[in-house]
Amino acid sequence: LLYFGNCLSPLPIGYLMDAIGRKHAILSLTIIPLSSWTLILFARHAYTLYVARFLAGIWSGTITTIAPMYLAEIAEPKVRGALSTFVQLNVGIGVMFEYVLGDLVDYYSLAALSNLFTFIFIMLFWNMPGSPYWLSMKDRDEEAAFSLAWLRGEHVHTERVDHEINELSLG
Repeated sequence: LLYFGNCLSPLPIGYLMDAIGRKHAILSLTIIPLSSWTLILFARHAYTLYVARFLAGIWSGTITTIAPMYLAEIAEPKVRGALSTFVQLNVGIGVMFEYVLGDLVDYYSLAALSNLFTFIFIMLFWNMPGSPYWLSMKDRDEEAAFSLAWLRGEHVHTERVDHEINELSLG
């Protein structure tokens, strides 16, 4: 069921992230892992666990579709490729962490902690800027400049930021 959900999510997610942006797609769709872990936490029947695993698969397909794109669009050109490859590495590390943690705590604690990690992610990711590329694609160039300046640690309309914004507009 995990892999079935994983296969179904990328196509509709592509449309969603183009409509509302990569950041907002990620934030709005964190309801999926929260729902999955909550179902696992309170499951009393096998079919509830089946639904939870299906949702986990949808989230897996979702995040491995959106995250590399978001990272590529916010990264500096010289580190873009390397940074995008870290998504799959971090997925593997996360799975390993769940296995190790699962050996140390009981089933319900693992589900509760996993939900807690999702909330922590939401709080940390909340203040990240939107993708400058997506903002530029939507003709929101001033917001794209502010986003890029924040990401580069520079002021808006410096030569470097203006140059990257011009490249986005031409691309």
